[in-house]
Amino acid sequence: MKQQELQVVLLRSLISVATAAVGSLAIGYLLRRILAPKTSDADVQSALKKLYEIERQRGREVKELTLTEHECELIKDVVSPSEIDVDFNSIGSLEDIKKSLREVLLLPINRPELFEGRRSKLLQPPKGILLYGPPGTGKTMMAKAIAKEGKLAFININLATILNKWYGESEKIVRSIFTLAHKLQPCVVFFDEMDCFFHNGASASGSQHSYHMQVESVFMTLWDGIVTDSKSRVIVIGATNRPYNLSAAILRRMPLQFLFDLPNKAQRAQILNVVLANEPLAPGFSIDALAQLTSGYSGSDLQELCKKAAVAPLRHFLEEEERRQTATATTTTTGSDTHGLRPMHMQDFIEAMKEVAPTGKKAKQYHNFAQKRERGGAKPDGDDDDNDEDEPSGASINMADVLQFWSAMMGGAAARGSSSSSSFTSTAQEKKSSKPKIEEIDVDDEGVALLDEEEEGEYDERIEKWSKRFEGKDGARLLEQLCGLVDVDPSQPRPVVLKELAKHFLD
Repeated sequence: MKQQELQVVLLRSLISVATAAVGSLAIGYLLRRILAPKTSDADVQSALKKLYEIERQRGREVKELTLTEHECELIKDVVSPSEIDVDFNSIGSLEDIKKSLREVLLLPINRPELFEGRRSKLLQPPKGILLYGPPGTGKTMMAKAIAKEGKLAFININLATILNKWYGESEKIVRSIFTLAHKLQPCVVFFDEMDCFFHNGASASGSQHSYHMQVESVFMTLWDGIVTDSKSRVIVIGATNRPYNLSAAILRRMPLQFLFDLPNKAQRAQILNVVLANEPLAPGFSIDALAQLTSGYSGSDLQELCKKAAVAPLRHFLEEEERRQTATATTTTTGSDTHGLRPMHMQDFIEAMKEVAPTGKKAKQYHNFAQKRERGGAKPDGDDDDNDEDEPSGASINMADVLQFWSAMMGGAAARGSSSSSSFTSTAQEKKSSKPKIEEIDVDDEGVALLDEEEEGEYDERIEKWSKRFEGKDGARLLEQLCGLVDVDPSQPRPVVLKELAKHFLD
């Protein structure tokens, strides 16, 4: 009897537990149906309409397609190549990277007949590409340009797309990314700031680390599927400023890796030629001179610098217009000739450099990463050594102030924004072949003031003041760069070097 009672108690307990479990699942299901966003029939039709439009824009035969709920949500992140306004010609410099991408990636996709046969496996395009380097060096632009050049659908994945508060939903979204990419292939799946998605776990702990590992595991399994499928034309491209934070497993799946370094002088000139191609520039304006002055600037920095400089002619026009109206007591502005804006001068860019600082962080950590990868390592030491670089990546002192000083030493016309300011570097290159008479002017914290005469003591005091600005390793590098323009020995004491530079420009 007691045994039967015990069995009844156990049975009732099991029923209670089962009821509670079923109730919990039912409540969870109802909450998800109520709180989670629903994909209506209208949403599905809208997603299919966009999908068909993308296929027509790519010149492909529109076939009957079906989309899952998660694929419909991802359609908003799909961009047709015809909607991308960036191609390889829009990107200044980076010619070596463009050439490699054309040969290794775009050619097999656009001309598959050339790669049929026994060697096709060796020449298959990579299924993973990593673009890494300092901010503003063109990584995202290059990813878009790849899609544009290859007529590839472009799925731009952001972290908010993948992360989901409901258990198991993130994994479903990751699966949907690949199933949608297969339907759209050839297709690029792009992860900007990829280290935010798939990091090495050093900064995560506990449940957060476990969650990321679970999502990453699903992602890599699906990624391996397209790697082993020789007919798949889905390419995963990741961009990051912190490649050393990516897990080794992710890096192994991205055999094609490109370092987007800060541009050197020649590359900056190429970028500036693209950005300023249709802009009015003063006679004698030197792109090479501007490239020389912008050491440490990334491509994004240069574009922002040009935008700031382009405002100066408009500001000058409005000031002149207001001055004329005040002089004539006229308030009518109708008929103003906005086409009479003066061209941009070198001084406009020098002034803009006060507002647009270079990215300028040392890029050595990215070079270390590349070297580690070549040797089979996954993460650099992170320590900067003292080896000299070919070109400084920016100085801690305000370079715009230094340039303002030197342009002022050349004469009042340059400081006031005359077109003669473009002669900053050309004067140095001429090496005293022409010696126009130049007024001596003083530079203080308030700006530039013309002086009829200048006392030797004030001159020495100013030189001493500016000498302090070149202290430290970065200051010495910048001073050496300026000396290179005029063949002055930078190994002399700084006050002597500055005096020689000043005499050169004032001679």
